[in-house]
Amino acid sequence: NLGGALLEGNNFQLASDYLQRALELDPKLGFAHYNLGLVREQEGDCKRAIASFKKAIEYSKNAPEPPYHLGMCYLQQGKLDRAKDAFNQAVKINPKYPEAYYNLGSIWFKQSKLQEALEAFRKSAEANSNYPNAYYGAGLVFIQLKQYGDAVQVLQFARDLYNAQKNPQWAKNAEQLLQQTQNLNYQP
Repeated sequence: NLGGALLEGNNFQLASDYLQRALELDPKLGFAHYNLGLVREQEGDCKRAIASFKKAIEYSKNAPEPPYHLGMCYLQQGKLDRAKDAFNQAVKINPKYPEAYYNLGSIWFKQSKLQEALEAFRKSAEANSNYPNAYYGAGLVFIQLKQYGDAVQVLQFARDLYNAQKNPQWAKNAEQLLQQTQNLNYQP
């Protein structure tokens, strides 16, 4: 749809106008609510984005993206329990949604629930074995658990994936954390 194309072209105002017009013609267009939510999320208006994503969920029950982005908005607002619920809804619809599992892992990590975090990062990596954030997150958990050998292993993998995907900043971050972990792991 034209609204989605304008969104991809970062023409948020025109996208918003077209999407609102589409919703006037058919208020049950789940993808239009979703795209309008994305516009609002990009504009930093999470309150209105949340309303759009909730409508998208209502009209597109089998699409995992609206609950995922709903979770992202709740995460930005610091509403971690609501974010967890939304990410869980996304993985219930699509059990192979690495970003949703990763965000669940990040929330669990922030809450010091390390085993839950590790499980979520594991599921993220299972959903997409080339998703470096899953390994980076697992590395952070292993460091907290003082399982430095495991941390080194997953951080090396994360670094290599970041490099392969031409993401030099995160490759550098992973390399620095890897070196710090190797120093912790050193037993004289």
